[in-house]
Amino acid sequence: GDDDEEEGGEEEVCDGSEGGVLLDSDEDEDEDEDESALPGMACCPITGLPMRHPVVAGDGHTYEKSAIRRWLKTSDISPLTGAVMPHKELVPNYLLLSSLSQTKDG
Repeated sequence: GDDDEEEGGEEEVCDGSEGGVLLDSDEDEDEDEDESALPGMACCPITGLPMRHPVVAGDGHTYEKSAIRRWLKTSDISPLTGAVMPHKELVPNYLLLSSLSQTKDG
């Protein structure tokens, strides 16, 4: 076949060009707005943009912290699976962050 463009099974890296769902800006968030995403960071499934503060939600999927917090204010349904979230705790995705910061550092 002509399908020889496969790239070693990595998570899809996002350049932010997909647009995603534009959400109202978070003036009340405590995160630094000028902090940029690490190179190679995966996209948040809600915003479609590279994540700066990736967190794992109750459905086991990773989202941008501010986007999933906003989502969970109005819903207890996973935006990816459509199932009820078992809880609304958000845990930083340290594995994703550390793997990308190692890549960035050399």
